[in-house]
Amino acid sequence: MTIKYTDIDLGLSKNPVSKDILKITDVESVKNSVRNLLLTKNYEIPFHPEMGSGIRDLLFDNWLPTSAATIEKNIAFILKNYEPTVALIGLEIFRDPSGSSIRIDVYIMIRATSQTTVLNLILTRTR
Repeated sequence: MTIKYTDIDLGLSKNPVSKDILKITDVESVKNSVRNLLLTKNYEIPFHPEMGSGIRDLLFDNWLPTSAATIEKNIAFILKNYEPTVALIGLEIFRDPSGSSIRIDVYIMIRATSQTTVLNLILTRTR
């Protein structure tokens, strides 16, 4: 039995023929789910104030030697507790020298297929 993950395209792109919103499947669907979880702030989801990574909030904090470890800990917690379809393999965190953005490469394995992929997140401070 093959497990197939499906979701809608978050860019709300339309199918040129049917005019329906495009659907995404498998790896892209799982990556969308992980991206949504990681970009969720605490208290954004009703009745689940604990569900959020808080990594966007770190853009506005002073960057400390422990900031990267805090991001890693938060991401590992969110994926372990709220995304059972993936296993975290590793993370790479790159901070822009100006301090205005952070790039996070999240290496994950989809448990059902043992397929590995990388999710690239770029968080930018806006004024």
